[in-house]
Amino acid sequence: MHDERYADLGLLERYCERIGVRTEDYKTLFVSSPNDELLKTDLFKEYLDKFSNDTRAKKIKTKRITAKYTEDMRSLELQNYIINCIKECEKDKLYFFLLALSNPQPVVIVKSPSKTTDIKKFLGYEWSSSKGNEGIKYIGANEVDEDNELERNKGISQIKTPLFDPSDLHNEEKINMLIRHNFLGEELCIAKNYEEYVSVNNLVDLMDFSRIEFDKVIKTSISKKIEIQSKYELLKLKDVASIRKGQSITASECKEGNVKVVAGGVNYACLHNQANRDANVITISASGANAGFVNFWKEPIFASDCTTIVGKNDIATLFIYNYLKGIQNQIYYLQKGSAQPHVYPKDIEQIPIPNVPDNIKKQIVEECNKIDEEYNNAINQINILKQKIDDIILPSFNKYEHKKLELLCSSFEYGTSSKSSSIGKVAVLRMCNIQDGKIVWDDVVYSNDKNDIEQYMLHKNDVLFNRTNSPVHVGKSAMYLGDRPAIFAGYLIRVNYKKDLLNPKYLTYILNSKPIREHGFSVMSKSINQANISAGLLKQYEIPLPSMELQKEIVAQIEIYETEIDKAQKIINSYSEKKNVILDKYLK
Repeated sequence: MHDERYADLGLLERYCERIGVRTEDYKTLFVSSPNDELLKTDLFKEYLDKFSNDTRAKKIKTKRITAKYTEDMRSLELQNYIINCIKECEKDKLYFFLLALSNPQPVVIVKSPSKTTDIKKFLGYEWSSSKGNEGIKYIGANEVDEDNELERNKGISQIKTPLFDPSDLHNEEKINMLIRHNFLGEELCIAKNYEEYVSVNNLVDLMDFSRIEFDKVIKTSISKKIEIQSKYELLKLKDVASIRKGQSITASECKEGNVKVVAGGVNYACLHNQANRDANVITISASGANAGFVNFWKEPIFASDCTTIVGKNDIATLFIYNYLKGIQNQIYYLQKGSAQPHVYPKDIEQIPIPNVPDNIKKQIVEECNKIDEEYNNAINQINILKQKIDDIILPSFNKYEHKKLELLCSSFEYGTSSKSSSIGKVAVLRMCNIQDGKIVWDDVVYSNDKNDIEQYMLHKNDVLFNRTNSPVHVGKSAMYLGDRPAIFAGYLIRVNYKKDLLNPKYLTYILNSKPIREHGFSVMSKSINQANISAGLLKQYEIPLPSMELQKEIVAQIEIYETEIDKAQKIINSYSEKKNVILDKYLK
């Protein structure tokens, strides 16, 4: 084929760029004579492997040689069969690439969040299986002081969701209007707060042309390419390591033992009585929300829903592990599928990795091991310190008289039910802002409502109780330190303690203690993935009540340990950054 006769050469070049081959090499396939350079590419090596070993190829290979059917004739038949199969596959892929590329209409993709609580907010409803109250429960705009908000919020007219506004279907702030504008061919402008849900893509970018199996599936996310910068030559991971798929096993099939079964999570799933991988092995979770998570196991394991990676020796394996952890976020790019994301071994094989000399690998591993040691020591220290805090708090339950909170507090206040915004005058603390007994200022929303600011303004040493959340989070409490002006949302309760009877820090420690959290779990009302402890239930809590002087002593002892916990936590928080500094120093 001559270039001057090929008016669409530019389109062919774009396709070749997409599948990672040179255009001149690809054109040799058109005349059924693919050159060596083309056949050496990863894609075409996969083609050769597939079609030279399928049923038809095996039949050709076993044909009997006769005077009329020579060895050369058999080789030529096999070669022609393989090339024709490749041409048919590529013909189909190229055709659909050109169709998709010529489509001028953008594709709007709307994706829901992955966390259950976020999904409910996104959809505006949840499913209740409470006896006598089954079915869809719309989550309305307003919360009320009564215990069961969902019962009050029936009717789609009250639904609150970013998807649409039931009272104004032409509300430009809702996602349905983006879909409408796209359908009408109008210009799209995605608000910043919807960027995590909505994306606009070209159809051609939503189809995978890089594989030998072309399923014509339109994906809901664009595959991002792992980009690596290094002064060393880049190889593929499969060139420097053994990569193997795990072996399927269910919990019911596991036999009693102490071998960890590594599946799709960030930790092991269960125990078994035998291993299928030796010690010092890397795993990459294969499916689920954590698909792509990189881990390292010093002991033998049973590899299940994961892919395992082992280098040529232990130093090489540890180098690969530290390198992969350094690009962990990019490895998540390999996820395919929306309902159940997967990361496949074939994609892992293609991860680029610098070809580092052995002596440099050793240096990297030695320096990273020191960071690992610091990290592990910090975790162990935190566990020890938390146990020491328990050793201070728990005896209080047997030492001192118990009193109901309603006798020790003047009132229990629900927070504001008004809608918050991404900007405003005063921060609004929500249930997500209570973590590990402290107020955190991540993911803060704001209020401009003058009345709310006046009524719900927090004061230094106010104690907040998380009344509604998933069961594991309901009951978590924190003391507001007055860091910055803030009010509190309706899913929190302000516990207005009597200052002559309760020290606010002591109250916070007690509310977060194991006995009180366990009691809360036993009395909370539950629906699917949602639980509630009302103010009525909270005021019935019985807590140990030492004198104010003893409360201050208990708090002072705990604060010493908390200071040490904060120091250890800083080491943990800097773990990834320190390792990346080491990798950058040697690899870039």
